[in-house]
Amino acid sequence: MNIRKSKSLIPALAAMLVFVGAAAASDGANKDDAVAMVKKAVATIKGEGPEKAYPEFTNKDAKFIDRDLYVVVYQLDGKVLAHGSNPKFVGKDMSDAQDVDGKFYVKERVELAGKQSSFWQDYKFVNPVDKKVEPKQFQIFDCYVRKEWPAQKVADQLRVKVGQVYLARHRIAALLKKEIKALEKNF
Repeated sequence: MNIRKSKSLIPALAAMLVFVGAAAASDGANKDDAVAMVKKAVATIKGEGPEKAYPEFTNKDAKFIDRDLYVVVYQLDGKVLAHGSNPKFVGKDMSDAQDVDGKFYVKERVELAGKQSSFWQDYKFVNPVDKKVEPKQFQIFDCYVRKEWPAQKVADQLRVKVGQVYLARHRIAALLKKEIKALEKNF
């Protein structure tokens, strides 16, 4: 590998992150599985180069998906170079992405990657295996849709931003529509 290639590889390796889903699931991946996945992904990038490795991660190659675990590679500016769960994110700047609590998790992630070579990060997300949304989203959905509270009241009571209330409603509604379609198809 020439010097130019190895210099461009350093930021990619520094910002490579593997996500671990909710640890509550008994069949979900654990931290040791995540570490092993990172090592395998880094070895693939070093061995095959980013040009071959990133499409492997994005194309959902079985060796880079393990239950709720998958590889995502960011540039240090937040641009997605590979995404094992959602190929639509590749090429997009995700630095403004927020979790259900309004945390700018990608921004935090790339900042951490720029400062240290190894770290763990806590944030909330939709599990890629079972598509379950965090309980707080269900609580938001319940208050906003089922109890018909105004969005501002939900935000005040649950100590979240109003935008999160709308986002939770959108995500839960999409999951419900998907489930209804699946049920209709089976009957």
